[in-house]
Amino acid sequence: IIALIITSGMIYKSYMNTGTRIHIIVDSGDGIKIGKTKIMYKGISIGFVESIHIKEDNISKLEIVGLINKDDSKGATRKGNKYWVVRPKIGLTEVSGLDTMLSGIYIAVMPAAKTRDKLYNLPFQDTFIAEKIPPLDIFNPGFSIILNTINKGDVSIGAPVLYKKQKIGI
Repeated sequence: IIALIITSGMIYKSYMNTGTRIHIIVDSGDGIKIGKTKIMYKGISIGFVESIHIKEDNISKLEIVGLINKDDSKGATRKGNKYWVVRPKIGLTEVSGLDTMLSGIYIAVMPAAKTRDKLYNLPFQDTFIAEKIPPLDIFNPGFSIILNTINKGDVSIGAPVLYKKQKIGI
């Protein structure tokens, strides 16, 4: 009987310390490793990829199941949060994500609000569609400019905006 009580207590404690599962919909699973790919916020790990599988209702997409640490789950599971996969990118005008060459690909999150109070007042959400490019940083706001052109040319999503040959935005 004592062994049963101890086992029950251990199971309960394990259950109470388990984080929250979220679902992140992505186009590609390239480089994502179950149990190793981290979910990061501002350079710190707040969870990891628990599993990945083909989305049931859309076989062109993959569904990542991430386990968010219990202490971080309250903020990471709010409506409007943005998730995206960070991969190394090297081009003529941009070099980014080089840290992933050593540490591996990771999934980043940007909260939907600047303050904890505002974030915690947003509704709970457990399924997110991954952004194709990193979202604008709400902590370093700038302004948005909409470019209209007849010919697409060299303009693409994520391309840098230059002023006097200096990058001033994307």
